[in-house]
Amino acid sequence: MEKSLPLHGNYETQVVAVSETGRRSEPLLDLNFKEQFENRMMIHAYAHWSSYGYLDMNIEIHNPLKHEFMLTKNNENLRIKSAVGTLYLNGQVYKEIDLLKHNEFIRNEPYSEIIYFYDTFELGEERDVRFGDVELVVIVEDNLGFIYETVGDVSY
Repeated sequence: MEKSLPLHGNYETQVVAVSETGRRSEPLLDLNFKEQFENRMMIHAYAHWSSYGYLDMNIEIHNPLKHEFMLTKNNENLRIKSAVGTLYLNGQVYKEIDLLKHNEFIRNEPYSEIIYFYDTFELGEERDVRFGDVELVVIVEDNLGFIYETVGDVSY
């Protein structure tokens, strides 16, 4: 028997035996697709003040393309489709960066993708923004449609 299951879920399987005298079932295998996919992308993001009026932003994304739970040789579905870093000041979008288009450091290898972004922003009129009013959010989507979101650390 063959059954296709969506990757956006976790599943429990069991063996069922039926006879004239009764029915018996036992757990067989847990298929934790959703859990494994949700935790496979590693995103590190942080912003810190480098000096008065200047903010450094660092984003690193590591996307492993080879997994023991993947029984396919087609890793294209696991590749990054989009990656955006958004810097918020006082709750408003200050800077949005397409990390695939505006980036000089992207490594595409057969078994992993690595994106590293670093930049320093002069805040200009917003230079008096307080520490708590800065937020860095990174959203990455792969070709399967899984979305990975990280809120970065912000420090002085």
